[in-house]
Amino acid sequence: MKCADSPCQKACSVGIDIRSFIYQIQNQNYYGAAKTILSDNPLGLSCGGLCPVSELCASTCNAYWLEGGTIEIGKLQEFACKVFKEMRVKQIRDPHLAPLDSKVAATKIALIGAGSASLSCAAFLGRLGYNNVHIYEKFDYSGGLVTREIPANRSNYEDVLW
Repeated sequence: MKCADSPCQKACSVGIDIRSFIYQIQNQNYYGAAKTILSDNPLGLSCGGLCPVSELCASTCNAYWLEGGTIEIGKLQEFACKVFKEMRVKQIRDPHLAPLDSKVAATKIALIGAGSASLSCAAFLGRLGYNNVHIYEKFDYSGGLVTREIPANRSNYEDVLW
């Protein structure tokens, strides 16, 4: 579907360009789909499986009235990110960005707790060129509530670690 207004995108809590990544999947451009997702949400794989899409983006889907119902946006997002994960492509800093001043890039940044917010923040800071970012976690594992509170049948631990 090529929705003109994309109400799902407006309802997405992290602002992912849903229309673009679905179009890229349709054209078998799984790398491009994952890049679109991960650019806005570094935790796109976990979110694809855990986000309450039925209450957010899918609830506004233009295909709601069609025979097949709404598009499975969360499953498509999870699929694109899993294919990207299997490609083993390293995430890098955008080479088009101007480099940070070496003093600024070396600024010490501490993030407390290895939950979703800190992991996302660290990813965005790394993309901006900061190279002295440290995450401190009291547990022996990262992931925050996703790894401690969500049952394993809903959240694959390997996907969270990735």
